[in-house]
Amino acid sequence: MSFYVLLKGQVSVSIYVQKGGESISEKMIGKKLHANKNFELKEVNVLSGGSHFGELALLNAGPRTATVKCLEDADFAVLTRADFREVLGNSSAGIPFD
Repeated sequence: MSFYVLLKGQVSVSIYVQKGGESISEKMIGKKLHANKNFELKEVNVLSGGSHFGELALLNAGPRTATVKCLEDADFAVLTRADFREVLGNSSAGIPFD
């Protein structure tokens, strides 16, 4: 059983810390000349307990740069950009948030 945690191109709002299970990150490789043609999804990383992904979401709301798919049941801790800012409070001066 596999399922997607996040998809490339989605607006990013959270960082994920994988607590257990196994997942993979994938990126599209090649030229996208037509919808869903002329490119391949390539596995770029295997993730397991203690791995994290989506950290750029803490600084900006740009699109996701990769797709992450779970290969088995997995648990995640999720931290949103808003929660991150709240934890930092006044100490966030000088951090370039979008």
